Amino acid sequence: MVGPTLLRSMSPFQQFPHATSPKPSAAHDDDPPARRYPVVFASLTATHVSMWRMQIAAEFERSKKHYDKKRPAELAAVLRNLARLLEQLNALPHCRAAQAGFLHHEPAGIWALDQKGPSRTKLQETRLYVFPVEDNQTLHIITIGNKNSQATDLRCAVNYIRSLEPYRQP
Repeated sequence: MVGPTLLRSMSPFQQFPHATSPKPSAAHDDDPPARRYPVVFASLTATHVSMWRMQIAAEFERSKKHYDKKRPAELAAVLRNLARLLEQLNALPHCRAAQAGFLHHEPAGIWALDQKGPSRTKLQETRLYVFPVEDNQTLHIITIGNKNSQATDLRCAVNYIRSLEPYRQP
C-alpha cells in the first residue's frame, strides 16, 4: 500500500504500474483508453452525491479513433481537460458557473474544450465539443476536431443538439 504523500510525489505511470505511456504504438486496438490515459480515467472514477454523467455521440467515437492513432497527445490533453470540467461541474450548483482557461462558449450553448494545459511539446490546436443539459445533469460529448475543421464541427454539434428532446440550453 502506497501512502498519500508518496502517491503525490510519484508520476501517474508509477502510480498505475499497469499503465503505459500515451505514446503512439502499432498495437492500440487491444490497449483500452483507461490504461493509456490513466490520469484522465482515474479522476473520472471519483464518486459524488450528485454526479454528471456523459452521453457520447457516435461522431465523437469516429473522430476519436483518428485522434487515437494520429494525435494521441492532443486526445490525452482534451480528455484531461474533460476530467477537470467534470470535477468542476460536480462541485458547482449550476453548470453556467463553470469557468476554465480551456473552456470556450460557442453558439447554441455548446462548449469547446481545447488542449491547453501542462505539456512538454507544442500540441496542435484541438477542440472537444460538449453540450451540458442541467436538468438531467448530462454532458453530451459530441465531437473532436482541429481549427481547420472548426466550422464543420460546430455545424455537426448544432445538428446534434437540435436532435435532442427536450432541447434546453444551460
